[in-house]
Amino acid sequence: MATFTKVTLYTDRDGRAKWREEEVPLAEGTPQAMLSAVFPSAGYQLRHSPVGFRSPWHCTPSCRKGPASTRKCTATGAPSAANALSSRSS
Repeated sequence: MATFTKVTLYTDRDGRAKWREEEVPLAEGTPQAMLSAVFPSAGYQLRHSPVGFRSPWHCTPSCRKGPASTRKCTATGAPSAANALSSRSS
């Protein structure tokens, strides 16, 4: 079974920052979209797809609002991955 390595930065009891790794099973979905269980929160799910996988389906029906300089939409109307990442870091 495939897994996702979740890396967490946390503060230990001694007050020092440390890294912890946890293997999360990707036991749901299909070989093209292996999924973790849904985690408790508002809800999120991890996904792994093989290199080169393409799908006509996209969860974002239209381009999200934001400064025009940071939002460029793909043909599906969703922000491209590069622009989504660059807008998160600003």
